[in-house]
Amino acid sequence: GGGSLDLAQANRLLSARESNVHRAAPSDYKPTEAEMSEVRHLINRFDSLLYRAVSSLPLSSPSPVPVTSPPPPVKLTTAPGRLSRPLNNGLGWKPPMGYSTWNDCGSTPNSSWVRRTADYLLSSGLAELGWRQVNVDEGWMLGRGASPPHQPIEDRELFPEGMGALGVWLHGRGLGYGLYSSRGSKQCDRPEYRARCLHTPPNPASDHA
Repeated sequence: GGGSLDLAQANRLLSARESNVHRAAPSDYKPTEAEMSEVRHLINRFDSLLYRAVSSLPLSSPSPVPVTSPPPPVKLTTAPGRLSRPLNNGLGWKPPMGYSTWNDCGSTPNSSWVRRTADYLLSSGLAELGWRQVNVDEGWMLGRGASPPHQPIEDRELFPEGMGALGVWLHGRGLGYGLYSSRGSKQCDRPEYRARCLHTPPNPASDHA
């Protein structure tokens, strides 16, 4: 209830998600719409639980969580009479696990919220279960400089420390860091972002070289 997240419940959601990802099936197997709907429901349920939990917590400074090594390779049945062995390079041995600001902040992420969420991943034990990736989606970039190489311009009202410093802070706690970008001059075209973007007239893009 409230803002708490039961770790047993999180484990059940994770196990259910992994069972769908690692299902033993013929190589040409295609999941049914009902199965895909169930997976989407589980993911949305977890996002909702995480949002409720983070909303009620103060900012804290937990100790970093050590990064564990991937498990040894296992044999997976892909078709009757056939076995395949995954690469033992530490990649892809679990489904993508972590947090994205897009799911609850949309076009207006901010440093305080990202840090609170990261703290909760650590203090709740979710990071120890593998939920270590923290992705900042669109909305952190005001635009690009008018002169080459047109470097991205950070929104220092939302992220006073800058995106590089935020990454250092997350990495120092044993968490991964992802940053959404765009090859163009701006990110999404949502109204709340368009109002802040330097490239939306009459905003002064030419003043930000």
